[in-house]
Amino acid sequence: MVLTLGTDSTSTGEEVLREGAGDLPEGGVFLDGGELFLIGGPDDLVGGPAREGGEPAGGPFALLLATEDLPKLSDNELSGAKDADKGVTMGLFNYPILMAADILMFSADIVPVGQDQKQHIEMTRDIALRFNHHYGDLLTPPEAKISKLTGVLPGIDGRKMSKSYNNTIPIFADEGSLKKIIMKIKTNSLEPGVPKDITDCNIFAIFKSIAKENDVKSFQKMYEEGISWGDAKTHLFDNLSLFLSSYKKEYLKIIKDRDYVESVLKEGANKALEVSTPLIEDIRNSVGIKGF
Repeated sequence: MVLTLGTDSTSTGEEVLREGAGDLPEGGVFLDGGELFLIGGPDDLVGGPAREGGEPAGGPFALLLATEDLPKLSDNELSGAKDADKGVTMGLFNYPILMAADILMFSADIVPVGQDQKQHIEMTRDIALRFNHHYGDLLTPPEAKISKLTGVLPGIDGRKMSKSYNNTIPIFADEGSLKKIIMKIKTNSLEPGVPKDITDCNIFAIFKSIAKENDVKSFQKMYEEGISWGDAKTHLFDNLSLFLSSYKKEYLKIIKDRDYVESVLKEGANKALEVSTPLIEDIRNSVGIKGF
């Protein structure tokens, strides 16, 4: 009898290690690594044999490790030169793959994003099409939906609004803190009474994202009439504060009931599993992976 050993039960295409050359003869038996381990494994095993890749914590743990600097000894370290790649981890390179997985496992065909995220959706689409080319039409190539009004919302310093830039407007801040931040929005040096251009104006762009069309036109007229930057910021604050008031009220109510929040999140997770589990099962079967 010939024993054929799989390298591991999660190998794509069931890679095999054979004793000798040629095809498996009639009567040969394929034994999974688990059976072989039980036949000849150590007797003092703590915890029992387990399938590699079968532990749910393995994937998340690998992701955590990928965010750490990888041990290396480069020419730069030997020479004392500055390492240009310091702080660049596999987590950075793998992030687009993580985002693609979050989208594709729910078969989303439309994904609302800002203009700055368009490239991620295009990459996700490319990944889906390439995967489908190899394994069949399993994944739904998504399309980006980008608001014409906002696109990329500017922060208080003019760059795109991002926590990484520390230029965001905390929407649940108290009135005093909110106004203080709004008054820090960068502007040019045009004096009051001088007509101002709404193009590339941070104040106007933020106002436009939360105001009704008639209010936007009215604010634009104020620009044409030379509104001062101080008054423009105050006008933005007043309207933003009013716009956020109902959301703040609901936020203050919800944060007092963490059990309710957790129950909603768990319900959402269960619904997500109902959608993703059948797709992941089809993917496993098509790729040839027994489990993960």
